[in-house]
Amino acid sequence: MSPWCVFLLLVTICSSATLIAQIAIAIALGYRLYGATLFFGPKVLSIKLHGFRFILRTVPLSSVIYLTPMEEDYPAGAELEWGDDVRRVEAQLANRSLSAKCAVNMGGVIGLLFISECLLGWTNGLKCMVNGFLEILWGAANFEYGHALGRIWFETLSNSSLAEQLGILSAKLATLNLLPFPFFAGGQLLSLLYESAFCRGEPNPPSGPRPATGHELMALFVLFVFYLRWGYILYFAV
Repeated sequence: MSPWCVFLLLVTICSSATLIAQIAIAIALGYRLYGATLFFGPKVLSIKLHGFRFILRTVPLSSVIYLTPMEEDYPAGAELEWGDDVRRVEAQLANRSLSAKCAVNMGGVIGLLFISECLLGWTNGLKCMVNGFLEILWGAANFEYGHALGRIWFETLSNSSLAEQLGILSAKLATLNLLPFPFFAGGQLLSLLYESAFCRGEPNPPSGPRPATGHELMALFVLFVFYLRWGYILYFAV
């Protein structure tokens, strides 16, 4: 199997595991889930069962859970009703504890770390994650270093078992998800902490149905394209 096929398989597994972790944590904390989307791109499948809508898309990257009503569940011309329902649910979600909000937001990261620790062990999993932060900084500052990381990744793919590669990829994706940018779980976590500290009692502006977490993986696609331009698409070295 070619390295690219292996990579697509690993990303598919990581995205699926991330969605399962997100759903499990949200349900355990008593949240009502209105839907979930696996992957992104053109829609392949949409099923609704007992008030929960599952959407499968084409590109095996990203997972999203929805804590507010989804527009797909409303007929054409019912935008006002949909907006009212979204605002009502958001008002209820605002009363949740900060710890519960943070746990749901970090559900994908928790799932990825669980996979990494199970497959690599605590020491190696933590090493891959810490190295991931350093590799992002070094790779962004030095393109030649990034090229070398890309070559190491494909060499590692050919010389390691599928389980080892899945553990490494999970650790690296968890690292990316912790970056403090709005589309990553780390940025969303900082936003939650800021709102809790400085925006208490202030009403939230109306908005559409937002995913609880998951946009961080969608944003990885943008990073992958950037890395591809410079020849170090993944930086996933051990």
